[in-house]
Amino acid sequence: MGGNDFPNAAESYAIMDGNWKLIHNVVRPPEKPEFELFDFYQDPLDQKNVAAEHADVVARLGKSLDSWHQMAKAAKLKPDSELTKGMSKEQLDQLRSLGYVK
Repeated sequence: MGGNDFPNAAESYAIMDGNWKLIHNVVRPPEKPEFELFDFYQDPLDQKNVAAEHADVVARLGKSLDSWHQMAKAAKLKPDSELTKGMSKEQLDQLRSLGYVK
C-alpha cells in the first residue's frame, strides 16, 4: 500500500471547556498524537497543538471526556431484538410502521 495506510481509520472525541478544546484521537494514524489541545479563542482553526505545555489541562479534560464516553457507551440503545422481547405481533407491527424497529 502506498500513501496513507489508514485512509478511514479514525476515531476521535472532543470536549470544550472555556477557551480549551481537547481532542482525544483514540484510533489514529501513527503520526497523529493521542491528545491535541487548542486554545479555541486564540487559535480557532486548531493550528497549534499546545498539549505539551498544558499537561494539567489535558489530564483534567481527558478525565471528563473519558467519563462522558463511558456514560455514552452505557446508555447506547440495545439492538431491536433486545428491545422487542415479549412484545406482541401487533405491537411490533405498529413500531415497524412508525419506523422505530426494523
